[in-house]
Formats: sequence, structure tokens, C-alpha cells
Amino acid sequence: MKHESIERLIQKHLDRETSAEEEQYLHRHLAGCPSCEKFYQELARTAHDLMLLPEDRPSPNFNARLMRSLGVRKRALWKKLAPVFAGSWVLSALCLLASPIPGYLLKESVFAGPALMRFFDKVRIVVITIGNVLAPFAQTTINPIHIAIGLVAIIGTIFILNKYLHKEVVCRT
Repeated sequence: MKHESIERLIQKHLDRETSAEEEQYLHRHLAGCPSCEKFYQELARTAHDLMLLPEDRPSPNFNARLMRSLGVRKRALWKKLAPVFAGSWVLSALCLLASPIPGYLLKESVFAGPALMRFFDKVRIVVITIGNVLAPFAQTTINPIHIAIGLVAIIGTIFILNKYLHKEVVCRT
């Protein structure tokens, strides 16, 4: 057939993707061209026959039966490794308890309690400051200038806090 554009137009028509102008052009051409009309009828009949075919799907356990018949067993890697990880975790916990590290950490944490409280207060201040800086931006539209100002404020706050914490650590040692 030498009318490739009409073939494509027929396929578009059968897929219901043609516009009104394309429909008119196609019907005018089909009325005057018996070979294109025959091609259209064959495609339309094939499409209709395909729609009448029953939809066949495999049963829900098809994959499992096929794998079993092929001799392939499904093994989850985590099921093999779970006992190894559990055993290593228990062994490492026992080694840690038998070492002097827990006693040392407990003693250090008791003496370092006030310093830890000051550290957490400073962290809380930083988080509140960041929240206060970001709160107006969350309530309005995002503006790049606001983001830049917020980032500069956060970086400045962290820099100042770092200098303060560094001085405290240097003074304690």
C-alpha cells in the first residue's frame, strides 16, 4: 500500500486519537480509495477480534510452582544472617559489660553532669534560635533573600556558640 500517511491515520482512528478534521479527511479518502477502505476494514476487524479474546492470567501461585518445579528454592539472606548478627550483638554486649568501660563512663557522666546540662541548654538555645529564624519563612512564601539572611544568622549563631564552647573546653583542661 502506498498511502503510509493514511495507514497511520487509520491506526490513530482505531486508537481513538484523531481530531475532527482528521476524521473528515480519513472518511473522504476511504470513500474514494478502495484499497485503503479494505485495509481499514481488515484492521477494524482485527481490533474487534482482539477485544473479544478472553484475558488469561496465571494463577496466584504460578511463580511459586514454577520455581519449585525448576528446583529453585527461595532463601532470604537475612534469615541466614540473623543468627550471626544476634550472636555477635550478644557477644559484644557481654564483652562490653565485662570491660571497665561501663564503670568509667558512669563515673565520668556523674562528674560531667553539670557540663552536660550546660551543653544541652546551649543546644536548646541554638534550636530555638534556628526555629525563631525559620518561623517567618515557613509562614510566608519562600524568598531567596530571606533564606540567605536565615543561613547567615544560623552560621553566625553556630560560629559564636562554637567559640564559646571551645573556650569553655580549653579552660577546663
